[in-house]
Amino acid sequence: MISTVSTIEEYNNLFIDSLISSPDLFLPLDHLVTDAIINDRISILREIHSSDLDYQHHVDLYNSEFGIGADSLYPTSSPYSSNYRALVYPHSRIAFIEKFYSNIFPSISNKVFSYMKESGRLFTIGNGPGKCVIVYPAYFSAEELSSLSLISYSQAVLASVEINALITNQQADINYLIKQNAKLQQQVEQLTSTQQELQNARTEDYLTTWR
Repeated sequence: MISTVSTIEEYNNLFIDSLISSPDLFLPLDHLVTDAIINDRISILREIHSSDLDYQHHVDLYNSEFGIGADSLYPTSSPYSSNYRALVYPHSRIAFIEKFYSNIFPSISNKVFSYMKESGRLFTIGNGPGKCVIVYPAYFSAEELSSLSLISYSQAVLASVEINALITNQQADINYLIKQNAKLQQQVEQLTSTQQELQNARTEDYLTTWR
C-alpha cells in the first residue's frame, strides 16, 4: 500500500504510466463511443468493454442497429486532445480509481484525480460518481508538483497554529477598538454634560442680571 508520493517521477509512474501500459482496459474515443455517450448508451459500451470479440465486430454491430450519427469526437475541451489519444473507461469514477489506483491511499488518489480533472486530463460523464471516465494520459510537469502534493500533517498543524494566532490577534485588536470607542464615547458624554452645565450657568447669569 502506497502512503506517500514525493517526486514528479513517482506521480507519473503511479498515475500516468499505469494507464498507458494498459491500453486493452480502455475503449477509444471514436465515433461509436462518442455516439453511445451522447445517446446515453453506456451499458452497450460496458458490454463491448468486457467482450473478447474483435472491436470492429462491435462497430459493425452497433452501426447496423443504431447507425453512427456523430461526425466528430466527444467534445472535452481538453488542452491535451491534440497531442494525446483519449482513453475511455465506461464505468464510474469509483470503479476507475479502484481499478487503477487501489494500492494508493485514498487521500493521495483523490487529490490527484481532482487535479487531473482541473487540468483537463480527465473528464467524468454523468452526475455524482459518473457513468464513464475519459482520460488523456499526459505526464505531469515538475511545475505541477505543488498542485499534486498533499499538505503534510506538520504543515497542517503549523497552518492551524498560524490561523489561530491571526484570529487571536484580530480579536485583540477588536477588543482594543471597542475599549477605545467606549472611552471616546465617555469623553463625548462628559463634554456634552460640561457644555450643558456652562449653558445653564450662562442662562442663570443672564436672568440674574435682569432681575
